Formats: sequence, C-alpha cells, structure tokens
Amino acid sequence: MKTLALFTALILVSSHALGAEGMPYLFINFDDASVFPPGELADATQGIQVITPVANVVKDEAGPKSHLQVSGSLVLLANRFTGDGQTHFEAWVRPQAVTTGDGMEFLDYDGAVLAMFRTDEDHAEIHALHMVSADVAFWVSTGFQIPIKNGVAVDWHVIHIQQHWEQSTWDLTLDGVTVLQGLGRGQCADGKLSEVWLYGHGDQSFNAFDDLLLSADAPDALERELAALYQLRTSTAAQARQKKKLVGRPTTDSHRRQKTQAQPDPKKIGTAKILDLALQVVGGGRHIGEFESTEKDGKKTKFALYTPGYDENGKPKPLEVQIRCDAKLKEGATLDDIEWAITEHPKDGEEQVRVILSGTFHSGPSLIAKVPSEWSNKPLSIHCGALGLKR
Repeated sequence: MKTLALFTALILVSSHALGAEGMPYLFINFDDASVFPPGELADATQGIQVITPVANVVKDEAGPKSHLQVSGSLVLLANRFTGDGQTHFEAWVRPQAVTTGDGMEFLDYDGAVLAMFRTDEDHAEIHALHMVSADVAFWVSTGFQIPIKNGVAVDWHVIHIQQHWEQSTWDLTLDGVTVLQGLGRGQCADGKLSEVWLYGHGDQSFNAFDDLLLSADAPDALERELAALYQLRTSTAAQARQKKKLVGRPTTDSHRRQKTQAQPDPKKIGTAKILDLALQVVGGGRHIGEFESTEKDGKKTKFALYTPGYDENGKPKPLEVQIRCDAKLKEGATLDDIEWAITEHPKDGEEQVRVILSGTFHSGPSLIAKVPSEWSNKPLSIHCGALGLKR
C-alpha cells in the first residue's frame, strides 16, 4: 500500500509556481513598485535577504524597467527543486570589472561562482570557478571579451547556469552561447535550500542584476509565457570578442565570499499561496482512504492511501489520479492561476524534488492525471498553488 502525500507548502515561487512546460520555477524582477519600491532594499522580500549593505532598486536610465544594484551582498533563498536532476538559473547582469583575486566574485549560485576580471582599459572577461576539491580550485576564463566603460559592462549580458546535482558539476552559457561545461561545483551551504548570492565590491562599486530565474526546466521553455506577463530585459550588445579559455590563478572553496558572510535566516524564504486540494485514485489501482498527520512543528500533511494495479505480466499499471481544486477564490481569479505538480515523495535528507507530472487547472476545477507505470507503485507527492498574478 502506497501513499500520495499532499504538502501544505509548495515548492518556493515568487510570481509563478509552474512554467509553460509544467516545471516549477521562480521568477523575480524589480519592476513592480508595490513589491520592490525604488530605493534601498532593507527587509526580506520574496526570499531576498540583504546580508551586508547596500542594495538598491533603481530605474533604468532609459525605459520603464527597474533593476537591482548591489554594493554589499544579498542572498535569494529558495527550496531546491530539480527536473531530471538539473536546476537552471538565469539572470541579466552588468558587473563591475575588478582585478583578479579571491573574494571578488559577483555571483555564487550554490557553488557555481562567477567573477568579471579586467583584461585592459576597455575590456573584461567573465571567469568561472572550477572546484577540483575543497582545497583546490581554479578561475577559468570564458574566452569572451566584454566591452566596459568606466569599469562597468557597457551592455546587459544574460548568464545561464545549469546545475547537474548528481555529478556535482555545472555548465555556463553567456549571451546564448555555451562557453564552459563540466565545471566542478563548490560545496553548498545548505543541502535543502538553494542559495543565490549576489555581490557588489563595496562603497559605490555596484553590480547590477535583473530578471532572476530559477527553473527545473531550461529557461528557453519559459520565455514565451514570461514574455506575455512581463516586459523582459533584452540587450543589443555586439558579439563579444572570443579568446582562448585560460585557466587562471588557484584558490580554495573557503575563499568564496559565501563562506565568510553572515548566514541568512532560513525561515525568511518566499512562500506560495496554497489552495485546498482533493485527490482520488480512479484508475490503475484501488483507492483506500485518507488520513492527516501532524508534524512536530504543527504542520499538517494529508495522505491518500492506495494499492496499485498490475497487469498479467506482473507489471504495475499507470495510475490515474483525479485532482480537484476546491479553491476559495476572489472575484476575478482564473483557473489558469492554479497549478499542480506530482513529484517523487522525498526521503529525509534528500536535496532535490523530482517532478513527474505538472500542469494547471485551466480546463476546469477537476482533472485526471496519468502517472507512468514506473511510478505507480511508489510514494508520490501532490503540490498545488495559486499564481496570484496581476494581468
């Protein structure tokens, strides 16, 4: 007998819970003044915590968009989620060029570390930190020369980090070109939470960031949906000049600024709106019943008990689960804003969540989800949340 567990806390989202392809994602930009008013960012907002001052939300010099400027350090905390063992992070950046050295990175996503080192008066190059071991690491250049003016990247550039959790490696894509693969990841500060650290270089040496995206699926799969909801950042930057990808000076994992900063509050992470959810096994097995369990922290978890069905060859049949969302919605809310996901039920201490199926209730408040046979005799989890988007 197996269980389908309904958690009362969805995988962390900010504006969205699931993407166009049915994968969970978190997207944060800084254009909504009701969430990110212009000026200094102080209180924890949507999982963003300022660790050392200063971080400011500022308007672009041209156009309606706003972005984040960081001279100190801040961290974005999120519950870790993966799709096929991978998690993607994408952001638009305009870093300051600095002299090669330890503790000069501008971004650290769970051990995937980036810095931009000056090559001459008019150019700089983004470098990635390749961890060989906890005691040995090397800065590796991307081979792309980025134009700078007054020490700052002239244009916005988009970076995409693809984490391969089981292999402890990551890949880097810069402006749509995959520039480095198989980089060794530094040790993560926490196995259950994703941490995206954004840094400046002190005083008025700001690094600029915008359109932060954490996704269980490749960001390209979400672009159409996001573009329909937000004015996404674009760049008209000329093609960066390519050079050889050089291995730079050695360093250690302990020299990363993430290791020397004050630790963020793990309780101050963004949360999703959770709606009531009812489920019933209607095919491929027999529904037994439900029960509710209260954890030590008072959190209640609902379970549905079932027995899977088997074919004449003794193989489990695909499981058909009816999921019904009985939401108390305000006038004007739409079913498209209610999303669901079936995931592998995590074991204690696991660092990731594997998504099996997901979608929205756009067709009605009740739907039938068909779980592949290889998962029908395993414990599963059902997640449901509201987007709460302003359209």
